[in-house]
Amino acid sequence: MTGRRHSATGMKCFQSVVFCCLQTYVTSSDKDFAAATIQAIGRCASTISEVTDTCLNGLVNLLSNRNGELPFTAREPEGM
Repeated sequence: MTGRRHSATGMKCFQSVVFCCLQTYVTSSDKDFAAATIQAIGRCASTISEVTDTCLNGLVNLLSNRNGELPFTAREPEGM
């Protein structure tokens, strides 16, 4: 049982680190990179149930705190 608890704790920590990185990448001046990051957050939200709420809350906060300016356009990033 101890191994599972450490494993779950480690996974939660890893998910937090990854999400923090993604939040930073969203503010990139490279609009294609920022758009791809936002899409990645959406994919995580739809495929990893443990992080769905965190991802969706992060995207809502992004939309709420940008004063009308978004770090991306509504188009697909190049190469996607």
